[in-house]
Amino acid sequence: MIKSRACFATTLMASVWINEKVALTYTVKIVKMTSLTLLVIVVVLLSIIVLLLLLLIAVLVAMMVVVSIVIVVMLALLTDDVFGCHCGRPPAMPIGGIPPGPKLLFGGGPRIPGPYVPAPIGPMPGPRGGFILGFIGPIPGGPE
Repeated sequence: MIKSRACFATTLMASVWINEKVALTYTVKIVKMTSLTLLVIVVVLLSIIVLLLLLLIAVLVAMMVVVSIVIVVMLALLTDDVFGCHCGRPPAMPIGGIPPGPKLLFGGGPRIPGPYVPAPIGPMPGPRGGFILGFIGPIPGGPE
């Protein structure tokens, strides 16, 4: 009876040891798989975050370029002398050297009285010019 109990205890201990070893092996496999999965998830999330940041930077740069272009175009529309190129009708320069005031979108800004010397460059649209109408043609019946 003692021998059978000892044999049973040995068998029980062996089965527990085998079960523990199998359980430990499966646990290690699960932990390895989980760490690999977590690593993949972290790498994917980090790459998505980096791509979103790059997209945000690209959008901001594009917005800055668009705003710069809009500012330059508005300056060209509001004045006749942007970068010294006389957009639209060239302004009439007084002999005294005082340039006329800024023009509105379709021309017709304030004029300084006195003898004018018209600039000989650019299209000559007629009485009221500007950046847009300067390239369309003369407008009859203007005040000038």
